[in-house]
Amino acid sequence: MRAMWLFFALASPAIFAVVNILDSILVHKYEKNPVIIMWFFGILRVVIISSFPFFFDISTSHWWVLVGLGAVMSLGLMLYLRILENVDTSVTQSSWAIESIILSIFGFAFLSESWTLMQTIGAVLILTSVFILSYAHHHASVIRTLARFSALAFVVAIAEFGVKYILTLGVPYVTVLFWYVLGTGLTSIVLPIFSTDFWNRIRTILRTAPRAFYACLILDMSLAFLGFACLVKAFEIGMLSLVTIAGNLHPFFVIFFAWTLMQTKATHVPKELLSVQSITIKLLCFTIVLVGLTLLILNGIAP
Repeated sequence: MRAMWLFFALASPAIFAVVNILDSILVHKYEKNPVIIMWFFGILRVVIISSFPFFFDISTSHWWVLVGLGAVMSLGLMLYLRILENVDTSVTQSSWAIESIILSIFGFAFLSESWTLMQTIGAVLILTSVFILSYAHHHASVIRTLARFSALAFVVAIAEFGVKYILTLGVPYVTVLFWYVLGTGLTSIVLPIFSTDFWNRIRTILRTAPRAFYACLILDMSLAFLGFACLVKAFEIGMLSLVTIAGNLHPFFVIFFAWTLMQTKATHVPKELLSVQSITIKLLCFTIVLVGLTLLILNGIAP
């Protein structure tokens, strides 16, 4: 059973790559305000998990921690959608490389995982590659771009580390999934409801949005739920660091899927620069990131 962690760890980034492409399409074709998009996502999340209590025992004394972690992730997702307005979909995945470093530090500090010189070298390689990638594709100052990536990485790392920690306490997988997604959904729904401008925009969208907008939302949210379910399962049966490195195949999936979609000359395409120079820089940097990640998690495969 433990060998299955790799299947779930690879399925998650592949699914989330499609989700990120759909996110980019939503932001650039339909609605730039991440709070609005997250409100729709929140409604769908709550609808999806509303049946869970009828089929599963979701009781746990840690429910409030999981709801809080879900709220933190909701804020991270809003920041992610904001970053997508100006940065290529694949380049934004640099945040998850930085998150890997943060998660490894958390694992060292709280889960008794080791930290070696090789891991330090890996972290330096990752940060160097992220800097080069940000410099080559920045739309604002490099410092601002890196600051946004780091802020997103830190927020998401807190949420995902919390989920892994709760799982180590023996809380069942489905229970964790329910309360965490509930926290994410409720935060997305409640956060903007006292704004008059928000409701005016919602009414406008409901009157004018094409069916393709709702189809994109539903597909995005359904795949995001499936991707997160795979991620939580990988966390449950695999090591935090090993799952993290598998997850950082994410940008390669994004580039491949975005390139494939653009070859079809579809009207709905993500924001992604796919010139020869851009692809070369991206693939080189992400390959260096993978090397850095391999060094970073050597403690997870050492005898």
